[in-house]
Amino acid sequence: MKALNKISILDCDEAQHENHIKEIESIFEKIYAMKNYDCLYTVEYVDEYHKEHRDKYITNDDLQSLNDILESTDLKNGMDVFIDEKNLVFLVHGQGYSRLGQYHLVERKVTVEAFDSYGFEVDLGSFFRDKKKERNEPNL
Repeated sequence: MKALNKISILDCDEAQHENHIKEIESIFEKIYAMKNYDCLYTVEYVDEYHKEHRDKYITNDDLQSLNDILESTDLKNGMDVFIDEKNLVFLVHGQGYSRLGQYHLVERKVTVEAFDSYGFEVDLGSFFRDKKKERNEPNL
């Protein structure tokens, strides 16, 4: 996956945090300027505890419903955005918890696959190719 943010929200200091928020706003402006494609949303936990104890779910809705899908997750500590081939991927960082003496964040991955009116997959990544950064996310 290729990051659309220069720095993860978790690694930002106060000044970098403002830039991260602006990057997120710019990403959403591009998304909402696109055609309102039909989308398949896959929402799954990726943090240590929840990925073993909670099932992922898949829902379909339109692209303009992205914000509603993201708001249904725990956004307490922000999000990072990536391109994974043709799809957009949001890594949402939620509240913290302790497990076996270690501190973790609840983290969910929201993958957005878009389809045109004929049912063909839309390459959402193509809308962001010029914004790709060299920062890669570990395999989730």
